[in-house]
Amino acid sequence: MSYSTHDDRCSSNHAQRPRDDATVDYARFCGAERAVTVVGRALCRSPVKRRAGTATSAAGWAASASQAERRIAGMLGVHFAITSEQERSLLTADDDGDQVGELLEDIEESWDDDASKVDTDKAWDAIHRCLTDGTLDPDDDGYPLSHAVLGGRHLDDDCYVVYVSAAEVHDVAEALRAVDRTWLRRRFDAIDHRDYDGAQDDEDFEYTWRNFVAVQAFYDRAATAERAVIFTAT
Repeated sequence: MSYSTHDDRCSSNHAQRPRDDATVDYARFCGAERAVTVVGRALCRSPVKRRAGTATSAAGWAASASQAERRIAGMLGVHFAITSEQERSLLTADDDGDQVGELLEDIEESWDDDASKVDTDKAWDAIHRCLTDGTLDPDDDGYPLSHAVLGGRHLDDDCYVVYVSAAEVHDVAEALRAVDRTWLRRRFDAIDHRDYDGAQDDEDFEYTWRNFVAVQAFYDRAATAERAVIFTAT
């Protein structure tokens, strides 16, 4: 992950995000609250440009949401168990995209503690869905499992930079210990295939399960170390 400026942290082909009223229109068209997440809060989320005074069809919104889903599905996730100094710096920079990006770049480039980091590749998508309501909604109310990936405090309006406090890390770690393979498989199979870009077959589940186990162990280590956690995806 290399952040030189706020604008180039993601794709150089960003489109302008729709206004809130446009997002609500999309949700009405598709009948899915998840649309607010995909169109309004997704990482590097810029699915559609909307010219003032023009109407957007349901088909147009569906197409742009589908493009956003594919873009999100290709992003690689990383969790960091950050130090108290890094935590203070990130919270101070909250909502300042350029500063948050610079801090994250520093954290990644200087990181030398593999035990305090876990890469989830593309599996973070399915993991979050399994632990919540089957969507990528970061506002799912199923705390603490919801906070394992996307449900924490979002520090950036344009990219996924999700903060989980040390106290919340303890809650997440305890909740994750109770999740077994059978439970996760049942949740995995219940994901709406129309809303998920993965194969959703046995091989995809094994991939999801391996990465989940790594996340499970990571949160145990972070809780023991009394550290806060940051999740990012690029």
